[in-house]
Amino acid sequence: MLKSLFFSFVVPVISLTAATPAPQEETKVIEVTAPAAAEEVTEIQQTFSILKPDAIENNIIGEISEYYESAGLHVVASKMTKLTPEQAKAFYAEHKDKPFFPKLIEYITSGPVIVQVLEGEDAVAVNRLVMGATDPAKASPGTIRFDFGTDITHNAVHGSDSVKSAEREIAFFFKPSEIFSRQ
Repeated sequence: MLKSLFFSFVVPVISLTAATPAPQEETKVIEVTAPAAAEEVTEIQQTFSILKPDAIENNIIGEISEYYESAGLHVVASKMTKLTPEQAKAFYAEHKDKPFFPKLIEYITSGPVIVQVLEGEDAVAVNRLVMGATDPAKASPGTIRFDFGTDITHNAVHGSDSVKSAEREIAFFFKPSEIFSRQ
């Protein structure tokens, strides 16, 4: 049996415009659908997420958390840290030969980040859907990167691309005793 992932959630949006000097709060419904997978996967998983320096600087931590929670993901570990260049190079080692690597290291070490473990049904796939495409210009409306990213580097969040990557990335930042599973 094939399963599609479909999420519909309401997220508060606060907007400031020149015409309205006071913040205006409204809500919007976000609907995200993923194509059916080759086989049904409905296991509880953990995945890794980073709220990047632009998200911290723009004070949208809570807003981003609402996207995760509305999609059924639970934050089971979280901490704020500032990566050293050495930590960043080790974490992103798979990209060391790519032309964007120096800019990535400079950016990810430019300010504090929040590293998190998210847990839920099909957490890796759900997180990828909620984040949207790496390039905010190519991300679907209603995703974190579409709503908060400004360019391919300043795209608000990082997320694991597979269960194997999630395991490696989680272990890089968290001891098992720091993760509080909701299972």
